[in-house]
Amino acid sequence: MRRYILLLLLSFVATIPAMAQRFELVWAEDFNADGAPSTQRWTFEYGTGQNGWGNAELQFYTSDSSNVKVRDGNLIITARKQVFGGRNYTSARMKSQFKADFKYGRIEVRAKLPRGQGLWPAIWMMPTDNRFGGWPRSGEIDIMEGRGNTPAHVEGTVHYWRSGCTGTNALACREFRGNGYTLSTGNFADEFHVFSIEWNENGIDWAVDGNVYHSIRKNTLNAEWYPFNERFYFILNVAVGGNFFGANANVVDDHLLPQSLTIDYIHVYQDVNQNPTVSLTAESGSDVIQSGEPVTLVANATDPDGSVAKVEFYYGTTLLDSVKTAPFQLELGSISDGCHEFFAVAYDNEGRTSSPGNPLELTVGTGCEPRPFVTGGLSMPGTLHFTNYDYGGQGIGYNDTTPLKNLGNNNGNDFRPNEGVDILKWELPDTTVYMVGYTERDEWLEFTITTTVDDSYFIDLTGVGNTTRGSINLTLNGEFLITMSFSAQQDTSIVTRSTFSALAIPAGTHKLRVTLNNPGLKLGTLVFRPLSTSIDESKSGLPTEFKLEQNHPNPFNPETIIRFEVGTQDLASVQVRLSVYDILGREVAVLVDDVVSAGRHQVRFQANSLPSGVYMYVLEHPNGVLTNKMILLK
Repeated sequence: MRRYILLLLLSFVATIPAMAQRFELVWAEDFNADGAPSTQRWTFEYGTGQNGWGNAELQFYTSDSSNVKVRDGNLIITARKQVFGGRNYTSARMKSQFKADFKYGRIEVRAKLPRGQGLWPAIWMMPTDNRFGGWPRSGEIDIMEGRGNTPAHVEGTVHYWRSGCTGTNALACREFRGNGYTLSTGNFADEFHVFSIEWNENGIDWAVDGNVYHSIRKNTLNAEWYPFNERFYFILNVAVGGNFFGANANVVDDHLLPQSLTIDYIHVYQDVNQNPTVSLTAESGSDVIQSGEPVTLVANATDPDGSVAKVEFYYGTTLLDSVKTAPFQLELGSISDGCHEFFAVAYDNEGRTSSPGNPLELTVGTGCEPRPFVTGGLSMPGTLHFTNYDYGGQGIGYNDTTPLKNLGNNNGNDFRPNEGVDILKWELPDTTVYMVGYTERDEWLEFTITTTVDDSYFIDLTGVGNTTRGSINLTLNGEFLITMSFSAQQDTSIVTRSTFSALAIPAGTHKLRVTLNNPGLKLGTLVFRPLSTSIDESKSGLPTEFKLEQNHPNPFNPETIIRFEVGTQDLASVQVRLSVYDILGREVAVLVDDVVSAGRHQVRFQANSLPSGVYMYVLEHPNGVLTNKMILLK
């Protein structure tokens, strides 16, 4: 099958490339005023926290100038060997929550780190609003963490709630993703270095002095939910000891103290590059298109701070074309009947993209209102041709997963030329057969069928398999019915596969869906054979059920013979109607509309006044409707 398919907008958005960014400085903490840090920007945290701030840390945090101060353009946080508050060490910890909170951007911190076993400098971020709950549900971003005993090495990390964890223990459900950076020469205690992250809606990159050493991406993080698209605030501190040191959690090089984390500046840059905008219309100015009418898409694209470099036209996630010069238009020609949704994405001269925006919704020809191929549904028992799927288009009569795979090949053929399903014309010695082809896994066709009595049916499948093997699933009214399989085939001969047992189908009108489990299958017919009949044909010499045979000759010009059988059904005669329809469903001839006797009948159909094409002949009888198709070639 082939037809453009619309997928979820969310899936479409995920395919758009990362946008070019133009960063401008939006917040700067340069620590230019000597004394205590500004309380307009910073809040001190005090004490030992719960269980050593959750990490079995050994210090007591204070705001004393011996532990934290601004001097000569630097913030200095100092860890000391000092008995205070029941602890043997003091230090400082400060945060910017509700004073300087940020979502996305490039964050740069120029700093020099302390050295010595047991010293744990950290420049990190926590969620302002805890949207998903307490740690680690709402995430943690560690811009830089260092161990004083390895002064040439730092790490960057995120913490989050692990996907699939249903417990309540934070540590058990916490997962982290991190990496480290080691200087090739020197160490972080002797010289200043710039620690940075670049953070957007799709992920975070870590760098030291511009060298990227770690990245995470939203679509690859094993998180129950992605918490890093919210506001976060800064925390600056130097811890002493703790679980970060593993077995050496309580080991501290006291002789090296005091030691300081010295920060020159914290700069936050955010993207000020504005997105281009785009809207999409049809050149005709209408969203209702006649069958066969050519369609041209017109994109109105602008960029408020640059120029539009190109516009991409999409049908769902499928890129139709990229137009790089104005006017940004795409000629599609005629498209199949149904309901279609198109998107456009504009790129500016810096590579930034627009959002897809609202789709352009076009209704073509018969549109997408669901209705059976034959009024009342295909009557069973009888033969279901796979080409007689319901009207309504993509997602209603059928589902296509590869809309562009066979562009230009057999789109409906001459049987349903305004439809999007690929139909193959199969020439046999004595007839022409139409089959659904170019199939892919998970594609499906839906049929409205009508059964007149409760019965059980054997089902015969005709078609052509692939070189391995293939199968289809049948569902009735959404309930699984059976899987039918093809054996591996090395040729293209039409084969028949039958069910081993009869399947119960109640009387009524039903939705039958046929879903492909393998690609490359060619589907011809399903024949429903009832397990029981009302009378035994051998006793009367008359047919026991209604049948509509293939016309002969077929194709024909200008006349052909149509044969049908009228079952006795314990009646000597019944009212029947035999009529002919074109592919648009218009009645073009009535051949029989009368009471006829039980038995076999034939009618000569002359088509002198009709154009070439595919026609349906329909036999309506008291128990239902039978259909078949024929081809007029002039």
